[in-house]
Amino acid sequence: MNDQQLMENFIAGAKNKRIFRDRKRNFYDVCDWKEVECEDSNVVMISWNREWGVVDLKQGTIGLDWLPPKLRKINISDQYMEGTFNTSYLPKEIKQVYLGCNFLHGTLNMTVLPESLLVLHLDCNRFEGPIDLMHLPPKLEELELDENRIEAEVLMVDLPRTITSYAFDGNKIGKIVDKNGKEIKEALI
Repeated sequence: MNDQQLMENFIAGAKNKRIFRDRKRNFYDVCDWKEVECEDSNVVMISWNREWGVVDLKQGTIGLDWLPPKLRKINISDQYMEGTFNTSYLPKEIKQVYLGCNFLHGTLNMTVLPESLLVLHLDCNRFEGPIDLMHLPPKLEELELDENRIEAEVLMVDLPRTITSYAFDGNKIGKIVDKNGKEIKEALI
């Protein structure tokens, strides 16, 4: 599939698709969509944070398994979109993922995140269950998992040296320890 088809599938469950269509209900060229950036006809950035007021998807579902392969940044925060997030579908070149304040749910496989990933914001969603944070991308700088339903009596974390901020608070976690067993704070922002 080309990026046009992938993006149309990506937003198929959104309640507001009018902003991406003409009067005859045909989709505009994906590179002409609001807050979508392309290079050589490849989608490299999607920036639909509702708080910025440019794109409001008006809830619905989002197909995160349809992300274009050259995507480097996605920001779909505060859209209250539902869906699951299979981390193995993240594009290999992705650097920044902002999906905070939605209704995304399921468990998170953090062991298959792309090596290129620098920022991962999944705060204020409905992710649940245990989570493995011992194999994070080596260049990760920001990790926000606060305000979810993640559970662990003891959460072992191997934070990369590059990390500048993280947040785990608002989950059901007893204590957080590094790979040496030393307790660390719930948040560093």
